[in-house]
Amino acid sequence: MIKAAPRKDHIRIIWIAAIGVILMAVFVQTYRPYVTDHPLEGVAVPHAPTPNFTWQQWVSGEYQKKYEAWVNTHIGFRPVMVRVANQIHFSMFRQGVYSKEGTKVLVGKEHWLYEGASIRAYQWPGWRTDEELEKAVNKLAKLQQLMMEKRNIPVALVIAPSKPQIYPEYMDPTDQKKRMNVKESVFTDYQRVVPLFKAKNVLVSDGHAILQRLKKETEHPFFPKSGMHWNDYAAFLVLKDLRKQINPILQKPLPLPEITRFETRPPEREDTDLAKLMNIYTTNAMLTNEMYPLVKPPDVELDQRPRVLIIGDSFSYQLAYALKQYGMCHEVLIYDYFQTLRSYTGEIIESKAEISLEEIFSSYDLIIIENVENLIPEFGFGFVDEAIAYLEGATHPQSALQSPSN
Repeated sequence: MIKAAPRKDHIRIIWIAAIGVILMAVFVQTYRPYVTDHPLEGVAVPHAPTPNFTWQQWVSGEYQKKYEAWVNTHIGFRPVMVRVANQIHFSMFRQGVYSKEGTKVLVGKEHWLYEGASIRAYQWPGWRTDEELEKAVNKLAKLQQLMMEKRNIPVALVIAPSKPQIYPEYMDPTDQKKRMNVKESVFTDYQRVVPLFKAKNVLVSDGHAILQRLKKETEHPFFPKSGMHWNDYAAFLVLKDLRKQINPILQKPLPLPEITRFETRPPEREDTDLAKLMNIYTTNAMLTNEMYPLVKPPDVELDQRPRVLIIGDSFSYQLAYALKQYGMCHEVLIYDYFQTLRSYTGEIIESKAEISLEEIFSSYDLIIIENVENLIPEFGFGFVDEAIAYLEGATHPQSALQSPSN
């Protein structure tokens, strides 16, 4: 009589078979893909060509290095495995995601998401020297003066606030209290630069101060739960403040649209950026409905609205979107980090463009330099120095930037 295999042996056989099937599926997907993988959000996969085997490279170890790099980027079901790992970290330990070369996403109270660099800036308030701040503000003030004197074009600074500074109450308590062992009396770079703006008469719309003041007066949030950037409504409120300051010296004033009501709908565009970077399967707790303003455009002819160029960081997109979609300008382009020229929707027009300052000065009625408070004082990301040198006759750029079409 043949005895039945013990139950433990059955379980062991099933596990071995399952592992074998998984490994075979991954092997086939790696070398002969049969399923289309949904790529990970916000992950740039480096190019790794298929290595060619030679005995010389095998002996030197070069082939092994190239093969390892190829497998790391081509292994089958890599996006699935990454999402499963991220899901386990989030569901079991309430952890966000972090990669050495990417954005760190931190999970706060009620599943509010924060970006790691802005959290570090909140915890480590001010590290710029007084000399650096004063030098940057002096240059900005000088550019504003030169542009009005020589070209009659206003240059305005817009300070965009960071999410932890406006909504620290939703941060994880550990992140909220941690200040990198810095005394509470230490001011942030933003706090130290504000008096310099006033002393040098810098034309600035201070988004941090504006939104802090209005936060208790409105039920409408200024940051989405699932994103790191301010929302369209917050950008519009700062533009209203800028409009009051800039219109007296602007040849074609910024018209004022009217917010008729707010509509509640799922988050869209940049309002979902951090939730997407989580690369998990369950994002419903983060992607809750947001409130979006419905706007009646101003009754002003298109050719009577100003052409605007924004030079700034990723917070520029909301400014540009509000300017264009709400009818406040004729045309608006973004020159993010003074490198890539984009439309107001973020579409790349020219990558790593070599800009003609003369073309800029003859094509736009208003130049906005946007700077999130974490990056103070990187005003213009090189634009200020180049523009001053050009206006003073030190440089003569040859390249041409195409002016926006009508």
